Amino acid sequence: MVAKNLTPRTMTVDDFLAWCEAPEQEGGRYELVRGEVIDMPPAGDQHGTLCSWISHLLWVFVMTRGKGRVNSNDTGLVIRRRADTVRGADIMLFDESTSLQDISQLHVTTTPSLIVEIYSPSDRPGRLSRRIADYHSHGVPLVWVVYPEDHVVDVHRVGHSVEARIIGDTLTGADVLPDLSVDVAEVFRLPGTDTGTTASPK
Repeated sequence: MVAKNLTPRTMTVDDFLAWCEAPEQEGGRYELVRGEVIDMPPAGDQHGTLCSWISHLLWVFVMTRGKGRVNSNDTGLVIRRRADTVRGADIMLFDESTSLQDISQLHVTTTPSLIVEIYSPSDRPGRLSRRIADYHSHGVPLVWVVYPEDHVVDVHRVGHSVEARIIGDTLTGADVLPDLSVDVAEVFRLPGTDTGTTASPK
């Protein structure tokens, strides 16, 4: 669905950034996909909880190794400036540390080492595939797609087949983040619950 208050012309990244700052767009969630502004529905409770929880797990990893940072909350990632595209990634992990003062107040233009997407009921396979392809085209080497209902995490790596990780398996950063290791069960097990301890069928 195209967002309201748009001019009919195709937007550039710079147009989009300026448009998002307008008071009429306050509180909205938008992406720019090949010049078209897309209105994104608000995230659901489960989606938001998982984003926060996985961000926490990745921050623990970052703090333990003493390097890097984690970004969440659908922060805009500038994919390209031809067929201008800005994606709102659920979670991004950057391998290098950056001081808070040096982090831009605008959308991200650098390349994260890992992006995590939480599958939502509103997602469609074709749409999700295009999103992952956009991430890879920007140079993102590793994408995890989390499926809450199935307790499965699909691992997408450039030049490799998709690998499904289930309860009992371990998620790693492969050669991208070789010191990253998270049990799949931990992704779905919130504090004080036993969800995520039962293996998913293969």
